[in-house]
Amino acid sequence: MKRLTLTLVIFFISASPAAEVLSLNAAPAGMGAWVSLGLDGPLPDGGPGTLPVFADGAWRWEIPGLTLERPFTVGRRWPLLGVLLEPGEEGATLTVELDGDGWFVSVLVTDATPGIGLRFDSPDPVPAVPSAEDARVRLIVLDPGHGGPRWTGAGGPKTGVFEKDLVLDIAGRVKTILKEELNVEVVLTRTGDYPVGLRERVRTANEMGADLFLSLHLNGGSPERRGPEMYYADHHRPDTPWSSGGGARFALPLTGELPFPARLEAARLLARLTFEELTAPSEGVARDLQEAHVAGLGLPDRGVWPAPFFVLVEARMPAVLVESCYLSNADQESLLSDPAYRQRVARAIADGTAAWVRENDLKLGSRFSLAQGG
Repeated sequence: MKRLTLTLVIFFISASPAAEVLSLNAAPAGMGAWVSLGLDGPLPDGGPGTLPVFADGAWRWEIPGLTLERPFTVGRRWPLLGVLLEPGEEGATLTVELDGDGWFVSVLVTDATPGIGLRFDSPDPVPAVPSAEDARVRLIVLDPGHGGPRWTGAGGPKTGVFEKDLVLDIAGRVKTILKEELNVEVVLTRTGDYPVGLRERVRTANEMGADLFLSLHLNGGSPERRGPEMYYADHHRPDTPWSSGGGARFALPLTGELPFPARLEAARLLARLTFEELTAPSEGVARDLQEAHVAGLGLPDRGVWPAPFFVLVEARMPAVLVESCYLSNADQESLLSDPAYRQRVARAIADGTAAWVRENDLKLGSRFSLAQGG
């Protein structure tokens, strides 16, 4: 028998026009999963008006008051077997299929950062677990920074070579190495010299359900600076709206005006489910990449740092912005003009990525084996 338990958290707000769906994101969360819809504004009449229904092995939710131009879907990542958002008669229909039975589902609707969130948790002491094959990293998105006539990035002081051209070449080399040595799918956010918006770059990774997102860059600054720097998004900062005070699970009444503290906690919980669990793995990738750069290029270590870059903050998977070296340094510019050195940079990126991927796969496989054996 299916055990279906639902808790609902809603912001009650004034009526407004239909909200447009900007993104659909989903990912594992502990031994459960979350699904979130990013909107351009609050839902009309303060809420969706309906609740998810479990039927024929999947959760289905008819959500009025939404508009979307095309269907959205994300890649399969255990325990998510399929997530689809498509236009409906009066709004949109969300379908979520999960592996295993007995999921608890919590619904959150917020207008602070407009969106809808679903959190799935299993009440079983030992829930269903994926195989090692299901757990492994499958898709990596590489983002060659900048592009187009205006967004050239840093420039070399001697030749005037542009960052946008060098990182595109390096990204292609990284893709080849990763596909051959890790047997993973690798997608580039751009494949030529044309502009790509920041939102589009990270949306590519989010909508494809990528396991890792790397934004590739070459630094600019003082001409004497040398060395790699890695940046990851830190969502634990207490002075930002992404923080949560512990984030205990809770349920709130379905009727009546919610007090401000409850609305604030709902917003914080939704943000925590979406972001905070990604901080540690993102920092782990960054450190592996930094070590590989220092060892492979023989450059000084300029550190691993948290940063609020858009492509990191909005990513729904571990994400790192890679500054492999300083193009503004004349010696580095000269080296980067040599394809052989760009291959060394690509090798450093690939080696750092591979170190994290293998460590991640091993860690997940070990945990799943223990759970199954218990």
